[in-house]
Amino acid sequence: MGGVMNETVSGSLSALTTRLKQNTVKASVVDEAVVEDRASNDSFGSSERVVEAIKRFPDEVSILPTELTRTALFPLRLKKQERRLLNKTKLASRQDVTLEYTGIELDQDDADIWLACIRLSNGHGLGERVYTSASALLRESGRKGRGGDNIKLLLESLDRLSSADIKVTYKRNGQVQDAHLFLLKSGVNHATKEIYFRLDPEAAELFRNVAYIGWDARCKLKSRKAKAIHSYICGHKAGKRHTVRLTDLMTWLGHKGRKADFLKNLDTACNEIVNVSEITDLDINKKADRISWVRSHNA
Repeated sequence: MGGVMNETVSGSLSALTTRLKQNTVKASVVDEAVVEDRASNDSFGSSERVVEAIKRFPDEVSILPTELTRTALFPLRLKKQERRLLNKTKLASRQDVTLEYTGIELDQDDADIWLACIRLSNGHGLGERVYTSASALLRESGRKGRGGDNIKLLLESLDRLSSADIKVTYKRNGQVQDAHLFLLKSGVNHATKEIYFRLDPEAAELFRNVAYIGWDARCKLKSRKAKAIHSYICGHKAGKRHTVRLTDLMTWLGHKGRKADFLKNLDTACNEIVNVSEITDLDINKKADRISWVRSHNA
């Protein structure tokens, strides 16, 4: 797991217990005696404080900073490809955002877990620990299996996310800004399978402009390709036609194979997104190297 940093428990024991009970999704949480022990041992670090909460968002979505929907942070990695260990590597992105990544290469499976963690953080302060269980986090991420193999994959994903370090350069309101942050930090009790995690307070500015990710729709998507395209789509306005070169889309999604492999099953992946009512008027023209769609108003 990623390193655990000292953190405060704000308020009384009852407030902490209430926070546990109000988690969006949870299975078995530790009993109150364990919570009391944890509350008595946690303390504020002088240099680390819980800052503003993520702005509350609707229960039916997760959120992703809009700029990150335009990068290959969660690349369309082929299953046979080994994960690379990257060091300040510039990832593929649109020209309006630059992303440097340090850590083990991620993919859309990791995106499922990070977006699920963000959902469970709804209303919590950035930097505040959120407690849940392995089975609850798997369920929240849309995973059907809760067995040992799935828990192992979950913990491996949390480990990758906890070691990930990113630097994002983007432009808002005519001003160029940098954000240097980790994706999350986490810990696990292997006996109880209780998990805690927290998002980086340094991400506060980045989270001021977010894309809504329709959660029921994402969980229904079967292919990684569909999920990657869906995330990109969610970073754009509803009701307006969006047209992009297939070559560019392939690059921004982090596909490292042949273009022919990207185009294979592309129609199927995009139709998955149509079938969950996230886009309409889909038009794929492979000869012209072009794809376009209209994001649904209800997306």
